[in-house]
Amino acid sequence: MKPPKILLEAWGEARWDPPLTPWQLRKMARDGVIFPPPEKRGRSWYVEPTAYCLDTESRAPLLDRIKAEA
Repeated sequence: MKPPKILLEAWGEARWDPPLTPWQLRKMARDGVIFPPPEKRGRSWYVEPTAYCLDTESRAPLLDRIKAEA
């Protein structure tokens, strides 16, 4: 069973020091830089605690991303 998702802002605080702004985190979520991709529920973004940022130059291959979702 997967761990419950957490708010994007809480994830960002745990990953960066100083934390990124909520605007920066939401932009990363919309741009597909976070893997596995966050989900938007209502006005909030939720992400898996084990999510990580992709390098824009070395993104995971599409097949790997599809397999991770299954």
